[in-house]
Amino acid sequence: MLVECCKTLTRLRSCKFLSAAANLQNTATSLGQAVRQADTVDVLDLQESADLLCVNLMCEKVGDPCICRLSRVLEKLHHLTRLNLANNQLISLPESIGQLEQLQYLDLSNNRLQSLPGTMQQLRHLKVLCLKGNKRLASLPDFLSLKSLEKLYVDDVLAASLPAGLRKLTL
Repeated sequence: MLVECCKTLTRLRSCKFLSAAANLQNTATSLGQAVRQADTVDVLDLQESADLLCVNLMCEKVGDPCICRLSRVLEKLHHLTRLNLANNQLISLPESIGQLEQLQYLDLSNNRLQSLPGTMQQLRHLKVLCLKGNKRLASLPDFLSLKSLEKLYVDDVLAASLPAGLRKLTL
């Protein structure tokens, strides 16, 4: 395969810039794919995902957003750096989210979150947290221990009630 790539590259005589960095991340777009690639997946993109709907016919939440399967999958994703759960109408997050030790980017925008799990304090490498569009989220836990946090996206109402240490992060 490497020989084939080299032959192809030698034909790119007029190419002035070539970047392969964008393809270095292994992205999963379903829970099943994430489980199959658990040892290598860095990005899990479940924006508006049907995977987050309960399919257990014995459960009272069948057809509604559910975090049961998400919780079991997150426990296996030790290399995850980006997680997108935007636009899923989630009411809560699994406690297992705190086990994502390498997580740097977390998008929880446009859900129905009422609170965030305390285990998020363990996300020591988290740089970006997106919470816009969670109208039911009245307050945030003390994120001051997240020293890596650089950007915090929240709605204006929530931004007004943030501790002074976090206000500088909001956009």
